[in-house]
Parts: sequence; C-alpha cells; structure tokens
Amino acid sequence: MNRRQLALVIILNALISLVVALLVVWIVDVRRPDAEELAALAGVATIGSTGGATAAPAVQLPPTATAAAPVAPETTPVPVAGEPSVDAAGQVGEPEYYVVQAGDTLSGIASKLGVTMQELVDANDLNDANNIFSGQQLLVPSGEAPPTATPPQVFGTTGLKIRTVAGAGLLANEYVEIINDTDQVFSLQGWKLQQGGGGPEYAFGDVQIFPGGSVRLYTTTGTDSTIARYWGQAAPVWSSGATAMLINAQGERVADYAVP
Repeated sequence: MNRRQLALVIILNALISLVVALLVVWIVDVRRPDAEELAALAGVATIGSTGGATAAPAVQLPPTATAAAPVAPETTPVPVAGEPSVDAAGQVGEPEYYVVQAGDTLSGIASKLGVTMQELVDANDLNDANNIFSGQQLLVPSGEAPPTATPPQVFGTTGLKIRTVAGAGLLANEYVEIINDTDQVFSLQGWKLQQGGGGPEYAFGDVQIFPGGSVRLYTTTGTDSTIARYWGQAAPVWSSGATAMLINAQGERVADYAVP
C-alpha cells in the first residue's frame, strides 16, 4: 500500500467515526423526555379505586441553598517597629525603647529599627550622634511627634557613686566620673557635686544616667552631651587630699570620693 492509499484509508475511517458519533448524539437527544411533558405528568390527576379524581401531591422542591456571606477573620494589629503598640481594643500602648548594647553604633541601631539616624537623634534629643553608651535607653521614633513620656526616674539616696576624679590639677584633663550601679534610671536634675570644705559647687541639669551608665563632669569648658558635662572653670578644682561630694535633689549627701 502506497502513501496515497494509506492517507485515503485514514480519511475514510475518520469520516465513518464522525458519522457514528453524530448518530449517537441524535439518538440520545431524541429519546430524552421533554421537560414540559414531565411537568404535565406531575400534575395529572390519578384515578382512585372508587373512581374519584385525586389530585397528585405537589412536588416539593428542595430549597435553594443561599451562600453565606464570607466573614472576614478577626485580626490583631501587629506593632510596627518604631510605632506605639496597639491592642485588640485599639488602645495605644506605651512608647518603645531600645537598650544600647556593647558595640552598638547609632547607624547600626537605626538600620536595625528601620529608621534613620536623624530620626533617632531628634526623638532622643542627642547632641552628638557618636556619644551613646551601653545600657542607654533610646526612644524608638514612631513617625509622629515624640511622646512626652520619659523613662521612669528615680530620685533616691543610694545607687550612684563617684568612680574617680581623674587628671587632678590639670584643667584640660580634670574630670569627675559618676556611675550608676543600679537597674534603675536616675535623673540628676537638682543634684550637685561639691568640693568638701566650702569649695566650688556644680549643679546638674536634666541629665539621665541609665543602668550601668556613667557621666563625666569636666572642669574645663566644652559642649555638653548625654555622657559629658562641662563646668566652665578657669582653673583646676581638684587636688590631692580634696573630697568630692555628691548631693542629691533632697540635699542629702549620697557619695564621697577622696582624691588620691
């Protein structure tokens, strides 16, 4: 059998298959009962045993199912880094703080929190972006005006102490270092550092010392920061044998240090 004969046989078989399929479809369509006839049959009265006409019972159609409206699942707002937390009732929570860890930089903290360095500086009123220390609490910016709430402050009589008086007698190097050995945040507002025996006195402003943190009071002039304050004296204050005294806001003497 050559190719032409083979092609002819294939075409002939295809035509036969098509005719058979069309015939089957026609036969099925002819034998299918008409919908109107079915309805008429359902309503025809049946003849009872006494000859009386009895109405055929009505056909009860199943109720059409109504799809229930989709109910949106309840969701709980998820706090976004840098924003006050919101509970299920929509109440705004307390502002968030980040505790500085050893080795942290302000740029690294900003990247970690998803904010800019300038937002951190503005939210925490930092004078120098490089002057941050381990244990310091930084307010996380929320994108809105910084809240007026501040970390809890303690005006106690214990917990702060004078670590050292360094560079005594040298104006450019002389400073007193005060440290916080507690787990509380101390505010030095109203505190004083005095030289025993009626010497000069320095009054602190709004300075906070965080747990494990410290602040240095330099005798010379300079620009104040969160960890350094400048007395502005024209001559050295400390000498060997002098006593540095730390006085709290209630006027109580809480720490002494004898300059070696």
